[in-house]
Amino acid sequence: MLRSHSNTLVWPAVIDPRQAQTFAYLSQLERSQWLKPERLRRLQAAQLAARLRHAAEASTYFAPMLRGREINRNTAFDVLASLPLLTRADMQSDAEGIYCEPPKDHGAVKTLRTSGSTGQPVAVRCTAACFALRGAVTIRNLGWRGLNTMKTFAAIRANIKTGTVDAPARYRGWGAQMSALFHTGPAVGLPINVPVQEQLEFLERYKPAYLLTYPSNLRALIDLSPDRPAGLECAMSMGETLPEDLRADVRSRWDIPVFDEYSSEEMGSMASQCSHGNYHCTAEGHVLEVIGADGRPCQPGEIGRVVVTDMANFATAMLRYEIRDYAEVGEPCGCKRGLPVLRRIVGRERNLMQLPDGSKFWPQFGMRDPEATRLVKQYQFIQVSLGRLEMKAVADHPLTEDERNWITALVRQKINHPFEVTIEQVEGPLPKGPNGKFQEFICMVDS
Repeated sequence: MLRSHSNTLVWPAVIDPRQAQTFAYLSQLERSQWLKPERLRRLQAAQLAARLRHAAEASTYFAPMLRGREINRNTAFDVLASLPLLTRADMQSDAEGIYCEPPKDHGAVKTLRTSGSTGQPVAVRCTAACFALRGAVTIRNLGWRGLNTMKTFAAIRANIKTGTVDAPARYRGWGAQMSALFHTGPAVGLPINVPVQEQLEFLERYKPAYLLTYPSNLRALIDLSPDRPAGLECAMSMGETLPEDLRADVRSRWDIPVFDEYSSEEMGSMASQCSHGNYHCTAEGHVLEVIGADGRPCQPGEIGRVVVTDMANFATAMLRYEIRDYAEVGEPCGCKRGLPVLRRIVGRERNLMQLPDGSKFWPQFGMRDPEATRLVKQYQFIQVSLGRLEMKAVADHPLTEDERNWITALVRQKINHPFEVTIEQVEGPLPKGPNGKFQEFICMVDS
């Protein structure tokens, strides 16, 4: 139900003037998601042309590449495809050239700083108009999941700085933009560094219907408690790659669905899962490309690098930004939305294993094998060279030589390569990165 900004004009509701742009965007997004792909593509072309023309005038980094080009809705995608990929290193070395002076009607500019989980933090300037669109996208995506917004929402994540089981972080509603526009239930939160046992106590005490957290944290919760916390109806994941086996495990153990959001600090929400399990790209704000090693667009069923262009942020020319993720292109979805489809987000480039012959792939270590889960409660693999893996293992007993040999054999069998495997048993839990995220596999080999 819409929240009125007036105490006396309750219905029809008076929209908070500060959120009018978000609401206007949301009204359009609710319709545009059902447009045919061809129609969406034409609308994208018009907006992309406007973004490219502005970059040609306002970005000293892109101006030389775009100078003299004819940029209109008929040429926009070809012009975009001719640009080189924008990397984090480019963002660090030539940020001032990539920043743009936005049009005055785009509102105030705020700087976002990434967590630096890749070792290369960057700063992105973002306009109020872009923030409004991102807020509308988030609200729309929540609607895909059939949630009752009057129920309690809980978050366990890194950007919550304070909070305990006895005194969690409390919010007016489900986020500033959401609660300014709609009546919602309460929201509570905990920092990600709160012990998992206390997180479970938090869920049992406050009985949220919905939980937002990282996949690795969700894994820790279901591993510690086979019983679903009372009242929990749905889990939502973000910030890390969501493994398919985790989704299945949450369904089998807690009997609730998991919906994933593909987002980043730089770009906001780039794709979100619908009830059919597919990821729908935010075509209204981004051009999301999935490209193969040869630079050509991937077809359904193919996996490639994710390259994203932000069409709404005129304060930073994020054109063909290589976000260092890989994804699989999907077929049209049964939900009938016309938005571009990704079947799955495969992982980060740092999650790619490399072999001596130059091949790269996403490894499966077999550590969800029942015998492996009995031996090892948490693990992390680090590829330190082309022939050597280091494993950090958390177990409830000292691992015997036979158990270590069994784990090594299992890993070699699953990867199908005779790696040297060293196992270091450590006290758990294994530390997360500075952004609160955890990676089960990290490749330290230079490409």
